[in-house]
Amino acid sequence: MTIQQRIAVIADVHSNILALDAVLNDIDRQGIQQICNLGDSVYGPMEPAQTAQRLIDRRILSIRGNQDRVMLEPRQPSPHSTYDEVLADLQPQHMQWLIDLPEYRILHEDIYACHGNPRSDDIPLLEKIMPDGVHMRSDQELLEMLHGIEQTVILCAHTHVPCTRYLPDGRLIINPGSVGLPAYEDDLPYEHGMESYSPHAKYAVLEHGAAGWSVTHHLIPYDWEAAARQAEYRQRPDWAVALRTGRAHPL
Repeated sequence: MTIQQRIAVIADVHSNILALDAVLNDIDRQGIQQICNLGDSVYGPMEPAQTAQRLIDRRILSIRGNQDRVMLEPRQPSPHSTYDEVLADLQPQHMQWLIDLPEYRILHEDIYACHGNPRSDDIPLLEKIMPDGVHMRSDQELLEMLHGIEQTVILCAHTHVPCTRYLPDGRLIINPGSVGLPAYEDDLPYEHGMESYSPHAKYAVLEHGAAGWSVTHHLIPYDWEAAARQAEYRQRPDWAVALRTGRAHPL
């Protein structure tokens, strides 16, 4: 086993530099040199510019998430808009970094990395959002969504909830969870909440051995109270609740 056969997978940092640094310190402690970032890095009411700069300075292999993409699209300014605040914080080099990010990557010829699913950055791969809530997709649905993807390991993100799923054809789908935002609510395509039920910063490690890939999910403590106070200062009490509890609603 060589160190190059271990890959740390991070996603959905959402401007939370405190959580990102805690995760990077844990990855460094293990001696893992390769990191893959599945996107949605800078949107959020904490430290978008610092987060982007950290990822750039560390030369972390990254892809573009749906909210990274939205940062590049024209929009009308609105009062107390988190998007506007993020754009005001980001510097030209950070915007260029976002522009240059690919929508997907293939690692080691065996790993396919996307943000949502291979055809859409804002539709989850593992879960489907229905009027009555969030449901796991069937094996058949997943096989159809992965048609044409030859890799045996598929990395996805977007829902912020850690999960590893084994398919009948032997492939693995891995969502590492969110580094920086452990829960959220959304109204598209229907109102729903995604909750990890813990405030820890989350990531995954893939390790290749003689029998194939093993997966370890990590939950890292950090000063989530400080992150929550940053969100409150920037008028996002909903984020503060999620950061403190891993839930979309107060306990």
